[in-house]
Amino acid sequence: MPIRFHCQHCKKPLRVPDHLGGKKGQCPACKQAITIPEPLAPPADLEAFAASAFDDKPEAKPEDDAPKTIDFPCPFCSEDLHLPLDLGGKQSPCPECRRIIRVPMPKEKQKGDWRELVKKGPSAALINQPEIPDDVMTSAQKTRVSTTALLEADAIEVEVEPVGVKGWLKRGFYAALIAGVVFLIVSALIRGRTARTEKNHLDLGLKGLENPKVPLLLKAEGARIAGEVHLRNKKAGEAKKHFYKARSLAIDKPPKEESPPSPFEQDMFLCELALSFVDMGGSFEEDRDGERFDWKKEVVQTELRRTLEAMKTDDGKAAALRDVGAKLLYLDKGEVAIGLATNLAKAGAGAKGLQRSPLVAQLVGLLAGRKNDKAANELLKDPGAAATIADSLARIAYTEGLCHQRRYAEALKLVQAKGPAAARLDAAISGAAIALADQKAKDNAAEAKPFLAEALDIINKELRGKAAPWQVLQAIRLAGQTDLAVRAKEETLKELTATFKARAQLELFRGHLVKTTVAVSATLPDEVGEKQSASRALAWQLYARHNACVGDSASVLNLIDSSDEIYRPLMHLGLALGEQDRRR
Repeated sequence: MPIRFHCQHCKKPLRVPDHLGGKKGQCPACKQAITIPEPLAPPADLEAFAASAFDDKPEAKPEDDAPKTIDFPCPFCSEDLHLPLDLGGKQSPCPECRRIIRVPMPKEKQKGDWRELVKKGPSAALINQPEIPDDVMTSAQKTRVSTTALLEADAIEVEVEPVGVKGWLKRGFYAALIAGVVFLIVSALIRGRTARTEKNHLDLGLKGLENPKVPLLLKAEGARIAGEVHLRNKKAGEAKKHFYKARSLAIDKPPKEESPPSPFEQDMFLCELALSFVDMGGSFEEDRDGERFDWKKEVVQTELRRTLEAMKTDDGKAAALRDVGAKLLYLDKGEVAIGLATNLAKAGAGAKGLQRSPLVAQLVGLLAGRKNDKAANELLKDPGAAATIADSLARIAYTEGLCHQRRYAEALKLVQAKGPAAARLDAAISGAAIALADQKAKDNAAEAKPFLAEALDIINKELRGKAAPWQVLQAIRLAGQTDLAVRAKEETLKELTATFKARAQLELFRGHLVKTTVAVSATLPDEVGEKQSASRALAWQLYARHNACVGDSASVLNLIDSSDEIYRPLMHLGLALGEQDRRR
């Protein structure tokens, strides 16, 4: 049987053939010199074992040659003493001088072996030493076998210990740790490269906005996008500066050589800017770290009020307040939305009085959405389930309130109740807008679809060209986010004038991008508005952002230098936002 033992140095389990017992070698694991232990039991074939060349021992000499006494001189009287063997190592009186002496241990006479002869002494004396035959191993040689020879003969085997469950868990842990470290390193490199790319596009975009040919409204949009980039990078202070600049540019009087934007275009931009201001709100910790502004400081509330007050039309304010209020409710900031609506309603009441301000519908909708029916009824009476609703503001207000509570079926009944077509259209658009803004709903597009279908029917079948442009634009914008986009494009778009139509095309393009996850063709932005119009420039910005988000920045980069110079800054800023989207 093989001899199993552990290395005396590294404790590695080893296994060697039994005939190598007692010999010396080298551990294949730690390379230290080791002595192979003798086998526990003699081999079965004693004759073969005796005939082994490694066990060729000389004949033992007769036992009579062993010493019978301990011979040594007395350390005191120098008399030669011959004492019995059993006194070895003991104290005994000297037979001559009688002093106590210690008897040394007897010396065992070593058996002679010609193989053990060692040449010692001066070189002249070594000449007469007997020579060792070439084909015979000395005892020193026979106990040392080279590691190379043992390994070549497969004499020494390193036993492999079983791994076991703990071993596999340990290996798995280290493998996962290494993989995690590699992942973190690669991710850090990618993030660093993406951050550099993002900053490069941001710088190029802001530099391009300095071109005097870029209209003020597009410069304002560029500043707003730059603010969003900084806000996403948790730099609230920088974001606020760009948002301030964006609002200032939007309401400034343009130079003489530049055509002023329409009030509609200004209001659409200020609505988007107000939604960007909402994103600045955060917690105390975020405010402390400079990432956001604490809601308690009312920085965001003040900027929202100033932005909405700068809008030119009541329709624009009502639409903006509806979108902003829905977003604030989603953030559990209903009290902020109600306070904002109250201030705007009071400021815009004018001669008509607070009760008849269209902004009151938004306030009542927010109050009803928070199930504060008493306060809501103090402003507008709940129309209930009446067959005919005469008060258009109440219809809108309580439709929005029910939608805020996700009571969509009841809200749809209010929309469909008899009354003026324009009032029913406003209520349908309001219900669809609230439903689509509900980010917590499982399928908000499905909840909004009945309201939008009702709105498109009223525009195309009942009003037939008599619907207000704001209403038609809002219906198309919301339909673009559902599967009614094609119907809105084919049937409803023709109802709009050139300015509103260009913006409606932009909103349909935006909705298309939201619903696709692949890069889009560069021919699509050219289908929006007229050349060098604000809507087409914004379409190129949306195109650049979307393609960068899905990983196709190259297609945009190939077009930037050959694009119109008023599009380039927004395309670069769109790439910066798209890189951020892709990181998320």
